[in-house]
Amino acid sequence: MCIRDRLCPADKTAYSDVVHDCVSPFDLSRFSEAWSLESRLPQPDIEWSEKTGSTNDDLVAAVESGSAAPFSIIGTDHQQAGRGRLARTWTTPPNTCLTFSIAVPVPSTVAADDLGWIPLITGRAVVDALRAEGVPAELKWPNDVLIRDRKLVGILTRIVIGADGEKTVVIGTGINVHLAQDDLPVETATSLLVEGFEFSREALLAAVVSRLREALDSAFSRPAVGTAEFCAGMADSMATIGRDVRVELPGQEPLTARAVGLDKHGGLVIETAEGLQTVTAGDVIHARLLLSLIHI
Repeated sequence: MCIRDRLCPADKTAYSDVVHDCVSPFDLSRFSEAWSLESRLPQPDIEWSEKTGSTNDDLVAAVESGSAAPFSIIGTDHQQAGRGRLARTWTTPPNTCLTFSIAVPVPSTVAADDLGWIPLITGRAVVDALRAEGVPAELKWPNDVLIRDRKLVGILTRIVIGADGEKTVVIGTGINVHLAQDDLPVETATSLLVEGFEFSREALLAAVVSRLREALDSAFSRPAVGTAEFCAGMADSMATIGRDVRVELPGQEPLTARAVGLDKHGGLVIETAEGLQTVTAGDVIHARLLLSLIHI
């Protein structure tokens, strides 16, 4: 199954006008078909609802109760009360976004400081899945995917202690798939549809999750995460590196600097007039043109 399945028998111009009428609810059987083509791993447990408040909240509750298997997925066609970083609200119109959460078990050998890599590894999996289909996606530190500097994907992680006492990271991801221009939440956002790409949500989910599984196994099953080679490989897919950025830190004045790399724990290394500094909890704003900074 091609990720870029055409979902409507209409030309590109007409597609944008009728998108809400012709996109379909998520089809679990179609996902199973796509998964069998993408991966040799067993298909993860998956639940999909017509609507919910937050897939992250739903999966966190399942992990805490012990009912969520490793790498299980909860998704919805209509998220009504999602939250992003810094308590930003995150809602989705019905059937237009790929909105899901996945439960990633944390191996006991993984240091707490290395968990900061997980949003970046997730973003890289999304970028790789999209680039394989010709989409010019880039990763923005610490948790977004962009197309031409406009936000396409948001990622939010939460560490949860399960009923068995083991640590799990719940990764929430939202990809703007079928959103028309008028439905975009802010002018700095975009969607695959707006950018001229038509995707099957089921096949895209299979492509992203299969790549995420492979990337996590590669990063944490051997001395890879945090090495110079690993950091350089992650930086290669990032729109942030080599760019002037504006960093907002809690309780401090905004800082404008050049992003030059990633440290061994996934922090952003910036170059200021005073020298190099690592940012681990900032809100980065791209500054291609300093006179038109926009908060993303």
